[in-house]
Amino acid sequence: MATDDLSAFKPVYIIYGEQDILLDQAVDRLKGLLSAGGDVDFNFETFQGGSASVDDVIAAANTLPFLSEKRLVVLHGLERVDAASLTALADYAEDPSPARSSS
Repeated sequence: MATDDLSAFKPVYIIYGEQDILLDQAVDRLKGLLSAGGDVDFNFETFQGGSASVDDVIAAANTLPFLSEKRLVVLHGLERVDAASLTALADYAEDPSPARSSS
């Protein structure tokens, strides 16, 4: 994916694996690619599964970016998320916010 074509990004990605270093590298790569469209620091939020509210995660995903074309919201530890929250996240992934789906 070219760094100058941010429209190629999908609204939702699932990155999974057992090696934390590789997961962190994948997130860092996304952050690097997204930095071509603006300041990622203002547009990056991370949550921990099991302790984060699914409503907070979805609200972060629905928040418009600030001085950037995109936002990056990361939820670590998806395996610690309860079934009801997983359903809410899956529902969001199937039909993301209209403001988010075009960017």
